[in-house]
Amino acid sequence: MLVNEKDKETINSLIHNRRKFFLDKKTIIFGCTPYARDIYQALDEHDIGLSLIIDNNPKKAGSGKLCMGIPTKNPNDLNDDEIRNGIYIICSKYHLEMTSQLIELGVNENNILCIHVGESKKLFEDDIEKMESAWEEVCLGRNLVDKWKREYGRDFFFFLLPYPGTGDAYMACRYLPYFLEQNKIENIMLVATSNNSLKVVKLFGYDTLLVSHEEMSIVLRSWEVFEDLRAFVKPLLHWGWRTKRFISSDNHPQITFNEMFLYDTYAFDRPHEGYLPKQAKTGSWVGCFASHGLKQGKTVIFAPYAGSFTYNISAQDMENVVIFLKNKGYDVCTNCFGKEKPIRGTVPICFPYEEAIGYVEYAGVFVGVRSGLCDIISSARAKKIIIYESGFNATSIDYFGLVNMGLCEDAIEIVYDNFDKFVSDIENEV
Repeated sequence: MLVNEKDKETINSLIHNRRKFFLDKKTIIFGCTPYARDIYQALDEHDIGLSLIIDNNPKKAGSGKLCMGIPTKNPNDLNDDEIRNGIYIICSKYHLEMTSQLIELGVNENNILCIHVGESKKLFEDDIEKMESAWEEVCLGRNLVDKWKREYGRDFFFFLLPYPGTGDAYMACRYLPYFLEQNKIENIMLVATSNNSLKVVKLFGYDTLLVSHEEMSIVLRSWEVFEDLRAFVKPLLHWGWRTKRFISSDNHPQITFNEMFLYDTYAFDRPHEGYLPKQAKTGSWVGCFASHGLKQGKTVIFAPYAGSFTYNISAQDMENVVIFLKNKGYDVCTNCFGKEKPIRGTVPICFPYEEAIGYVEYAGVFVGVRSGLCDIISSARAKKIIIYESGFNATSIDYFGLVNMGLCEDAIEIVYDNFDKFVSDIENEV
């Protein structure tokens, strides 16, 4: 999850206004969440040190575990000094429960700072006008589906891709043929909210329709209300899977993103071997490498960006890894799109998804943070080093690991805790 700019401003403003609050205290964040990253950055900008991060999830916190390089603990393991002298920052929709837990442990309520952003604000809207407005939206969603059916055909089935993530679309398309065969569905349209999703869908050869996030939202609300809408509309991810994920996968590590699509999204009664997308047999990689002087089989494609998550690996750490790789005799390029900038000392390249495997196999080595691109190149016959960040569900190796998901068996997967270990792990693999 990416934290929006408004929430970032809220976090930074509150830290700025309360900076004297942290003097002579141990600053502690409650929760290894995406908000923790922005809190950490705001604290750093105001020269406030972060001593500890606490979390109730044993997979995130405990002896030897780090989050953003900061030691973690279970709240029940706090010592007397941390309870007496800690300033606790909470940014979560569960702030009431978390505050109560700290108070029960002996923390002074005055030493708890709750930051209320969009997700954690509880709005109770029970007036008639709000109800009427919500019902109008539901009806608008139904009307929009009726419009699609008039345009494409009454026998069309519309599959919704509510999330813009490349990996989400990849996994949805991977098993879609089995669902179509099982349910004898022929005419379909995949509906997406992002161009990246459309590009992935096209790899699998399906027709696509691009809609706005608002249109997707009202169709989903209508789907939840109107039973007959389910006869020709199906979300290929929805909030239900996230609820089940947090309930089930934390206690059952064998459940991965792959199983959620198999047994939740598609409700299959047995596993299936996923389909692979079409890839170009010949492409622009030969000319691209030649024009930049990159060596075939001895080049590292560095992919440091993910669309749905911002990693806490600093630019300096990335540059130091590039220096190390070059000293090992590799050429290094950065895969970057749009406004993404190449790591200093590397050649910027950009390739279409249908040529991704060709580029990686021609280069010889892929080093990238876990993103949807990793799904696309998972079958490449090359050395694939995938980086996960400790302490965050959004990049959990247990849940999103390529090997755990069964996308490939040869990926080298590294959990990033700190730079020294990071370099040591890479040194052992290249």
